[in-house]
Amino acid sequence: MNAIYLCFDDGALPCARACLNSLAQNAPGHPPLLVDYRGADAGMLRLLAERGATRLPAVAPPEFTALLRPTRGRDCARHRFGLWRRAFDGYGTILHLDADMLVLGPLYAPFAARQPVFVANHEADPAVRVFESRWRDDPVLNARLAEDGLPFPEGPDDMANAGFFALPAAFRTRAHLAGLARLAERYARWFAYADQSLLSLWLSAQGLRPSRDFRWNFQTPFFTDPTVQVPFEQIRVLHFSSPRKPGTRAFARWDRAGPDRNRIEALFCHYRDMAR
Repeated sequence: MNAIYLCFDDGALPCARACLNSLAQNAPGHPPLLVDYRGADAGMLRLLAERGATRLPAVAPPEFTALLRPTRGRDCARHRFGLWRRAFDGYGTILHLDADMLVLGPLYAPFAARQPVFVANHEADPAVRVFESRWRDDPVLNARLAEDGLPFPEGPDDMANAGFFALPAAFRTRAHLAGLARLAERYARWFAYADQSLLSLWLSAQGLRPSRDFRWNFQTPFFTDPTVQVPFEQIRVLHFSSPRKPGTRAFARWDRAGPDRNRIEALFCHYRDMAR
């Protein structure tokens, strides 16, 4: 049995509500929900119960808690590594969705893949990479990469975006968990983006790269990125990946949302405010 996993707290309630409603409307018959919700909002608890979601205990794997810094003050970046633990052994492919996503179509393809599905972060800014740029010539880092047979990941598509990924059961074994823990221990001191950096390095260690099929994780900065050409109607998962979320003043002023700003904000509000 496959499953869909989400992790969020009360700070992400509007996004999580929109995500869950878009999933129900646009991917009917989707696999069951596994939710790590660390909050007490009555409306959200009711919505999760109505959707038949299984609530999970909030436990971050100890292999990562001491090594990875939480992203933007929240701990979901470390909790997602729990997907490699024995509690999930009974599932087939698990699809991870960040709460700040809208599902705009069926999700058959990621579940059908035999290898992990990650989409490239594809950020032009050279500061947004697996390792901070100041470490490019660090002798210890480069020696460790050479020992592990890994190239230095310095391109815009070398880092996966960790909001959307599909993990077949064959890639969630204890051996893979140990491999992730080993990479975290060896490289965390140089990581620029904690979970994304670690997952990207793990993907490289499997001989795999993030996909450039941006339909499955269309991050909002792509609306003004001329190198990403995906018609709006082909987007399957829209990701409000910036700290600037719709419905906020920061989003209203954000230039990278481009001319589609009002359209995507209206879409978000539609799903957020659906009758529930």
